Amino acid sequence: MASTAYGVNSNEAVKLWRRSLWVETLKHTTMAPLMGTSADAIIQVMDDTQKSAGDRIRVTLRMLLASDGVAGDSTLEGEEEALVTYTDDLLIDQLRTAVRSSGAMSEQRVDWDHRENAKDSLRDWWADRFDEVILNQACGNTTQTDLKRVGHNATLAPTSAAANTRILYGGGTHTTENSLSSASETLSLTYIDRALTQAELATPKIRPGLVGGERVFCFVMHPNNAKDLTTVNTAGAITWFDLQRAKAEGGKIKDNPLYSTMRDAGFIGQYKNVLLKTDSRIPLAPSTTTVRRCVLLGAQAIGVGFGKRFGPGPQGGRFQWVEKLFDYENQLGVATRLIWGAKKMQFNSRDNATIVVSAMSNAVA
Repeated sequence: MASTAYGVNSNEAVKLWRRSLWVETLKHTTMAPLMGTSADAIIQVMDDTQKSAGDRIRVTLRMLLASDGVAGDSTLEGEEEALVTYTDDLLIDQLRTAVRSSGAMSEQRVDWDHRENAKDSLRDWWADRFDEVILNQACGNTTQTDLKRVGHNATLAPTSAAANTRILYGGGTHTTENSLSSASETLSLTYIDRALTQAELATPKIRPGLVGGERVFCFVMHPNNAKDLTTVNTAGAITWFDLQRAKAEGGKIKDNPLYSTMRDAGFIGQYKNVLLKTDSRIPLAPSTTTVRRCVLLGAQAIGVGFGKRFGPGPQGGRFQWVEKLFDYENQLGVATRLIWGAKKMQFNSRDNATIVVSAMSNAVA
């Protein structure tokens, strides 16, 4: 009886594992539900450098026309308006990591397959790194200067132009993060309302993104902030608990497919048109140990770019999977690499679609 088997380093096996690694990484990446290739995506994937050579993607923002136009038979010639555009650059670079066994005897002592475990470990590493990069960028975590941890693009502090700021401090009476000191200045629905208002009044206006077929913003907070938000019981105020109970009683949570598909990615509910999400990678504000930078994300908040594919297929080609045998084939090493970059989009020295909300973060007692 004839049978077909694929050994280590066979072309078919490498393609299979490379594709599997990419698919599983996306499943374990909590920010993946926000990704898309359209201008409506909160995390927009740009494919320029997947199709041609280069290490930079130049993104252009076109501003709305501002003229009043002309009425009736008034002369239009000479009243034309020039298009106003701004650009931002997204850089990409190579990132690699690898694992290696100690040898055949070490593998003999454990009841799991080294190759399979290598794939799982690499999957978890890439998923964690992707989420870390996205949130470092979105929150403007300037204390992290290692380019490998910020997507090969230096982080930018939230812009704070008067009347068009992209950072809000506490409940509204503070002007710096270091001035937040009271344990009562923790996250509440009021903070999210302020961020929504700022998004509506921003120039240019911050649009909600398209997630699961719905036009929504996404608000990401640290688990400690989520604890504070969900346990607010201020008398006379509408709380998160009140809203969730009303939705549950009306079947709005159980019957909403958006929740069922995103629950595993850390989404805990919805407030108005804002998806609420927790992530332990939300950074501390610079020079503080008690203030976290939660963030409201709109359409085109973050740009992500990838290099040319390493192989055929719409998914598997982004990662390269390399296996190598060492010490007379006694040790198996597995390396992966990805050419990519990520950046908070900023045009005309103004964050495009992020609003940082700094709030006290009370640790779990």
